[in-house]
Amino acid sequence: MLNQAIGYSQGDYIFLLNNLLIEHRQISSSYISQGIDYLNQHPEINLIGIDATGIHPSVTPAHSSIFNSHFLFWRSLGSIGSNLHLSEVFRASTAEPNGDTTTFHIEELPLVSLCIPTYNGELFIQAALASIVTQTYPQLEVIISDDGSGDRTLVRAENFLMQSNLKFSIHPHPCYGIAGNCNHAASKAQGKYIKFLFQDDLLRPNCIAALVTLAEEDEEIGLVFSDREMLFSSGSETDPDLQTIYRDFQRVYQGWTTLDRIQPGSELLKDPQLLHHPINKIGEPSTVLLRRSAFWQVGGFDPRLNQLVDLDLWLRILTRFKAGFVDQVLSGFRLHPQQKTYQNIRNQMATDWNFYWKVYHHSDYDSLQPDFRYQALWIYTVNFIGAYIRGQETSISQRMPLEHLRRIRFWVARDWLKCSDQNLQTLYDSDFRKVHRILSRNKQLKTEPLMTFEEYHVNSLLQFVAQNQLKAIPAQILLSLELYPTQTSLPFLKPNPKIS
Repeated sequence: MLNQAIGYSQGDYIFLLNNLLIEHRQISSSYISQGIDYLNQHPEINLIGIDATGIHPSVTPAHSSIFNSHFLFWRSLGSIGSNLHLSEVFRASTAEPNGDTTTFHIEELPLVSLCIPTYNGELFIQAALASIVTQTYPQLEVIISDDGSGDRTLVRAENFLMQSNLKFSIHPHPCYGIAGNCNHAASKAQGKYIKFLFQDDLLRPNCIAALVTLAEEDEEIGLVFSDREMLFSSGSETDPDLQTIYRDFQRVYQGWTTLDRIQPGSELLKDPQLLHHPINKIGEPSTVLLRRSAFWQVGGFDPRLNQLVDLDLWLRILTRFKAGFVDQVLSGFRLHPQQKTYQNIRNQMATDWNFYWKVYHHSDYDSLQPDFRYQALWIYTVNFIGAYIRGQETSISQRMPLEHLRRIRFWVARDWLKCSDQNLQTLYDSDFRKVHRILSRNKQLKTEPLMTFEEYHVNSLLQFVAQNQLKAIPAQILLSLELYPTQTSLPFLKPNPKIS
């Protein structure tokens, strides 16, 4: 533990290293000689940061540059005692000879509530807590909200925290589910910011400090996120489903078309890739810092959702606040067979289609562009189509207004045209084709005149066919036009065209 190590030190200087930093950075022996020389030449300075870019004097946890550095302390600061907390080192290190602090006051830093929702996490909880102890940011409270664990999660957590200098509280309760458990933890928070840490994830030592530093630049920021590292738990590296997660969800932030250091959330909500893979371009809760007022202003996590609970919250915050992005790896997302994402994939429940229904119809998303909301409706329909078939094909007309059906039909027609020859048969054999069949047979749609965007689509295809005098009309065009049978009663159009 860093706090204990400082207290036990006997040297004239203390060179503070962290194992998570050592893994990703080479340590040069010149760091030590340069640091000692600098401190000897500047007796008025007690604490410096040092890395490959040079010396960083008078650093504090409020300066983001320190968090990529290895710290060098005067020996005298380590003699305070074995119970010395890292924040006390910062306090003492930035004090003038007369005892007055100048560049850094711990009391002035905003409190961060580190919320850990737990459930049967005894295998990982101590590692998660250890990554909190190494945080360079001193103003923390730890809140554990336990969802009725049946193992030794709370025993191990309490034993660990009792040996630290962290302020903490533990709140066991009956099973609320993942969203309810997160909300319960947040309800106990007193900080200006909420930082969730899931029991199986890890934080880099500079994580909270770097996120808070950016959040403090603009009071309109509702959330700050960063890159994260994906880590396999021991023995799980060969699991094919975990390998899929690892391959498909690296650097999810690169899914944004444009991502700035600080930008209005409304700009991100206009991104043409918003609902494309990866659907969650911000990341998991462990990589996000939330302004507590923003969290409650949008209502916290939605317990009615099973998956994409975090994405739903991020999008709702983006509708009202700015977002910040720190272009550093600040956390570790652990992959293992016990996690919820893995279990949902194995049970073929990787996506909660109710999320897409909420995006389409709920007032929380009224500010979203109509095309995105109709796209969400289309995704919901295709993937939840089982409720409409199995002998109940007419129920889709009963559950959705005509305007909705028009939009879904247009999305289906357009997506046929975007399908490559290689993927056409696969798409034809999927639920996509079932939606197509329902829409093409719908009596209400057949009798209604086309709207402007539908008429333009149909006429463009008919003109293409007439002008090119094709010997064989592509199946994609036939399937697209088949959705408009009344308007395209041409001899070459037959129901259910064969795909060769």
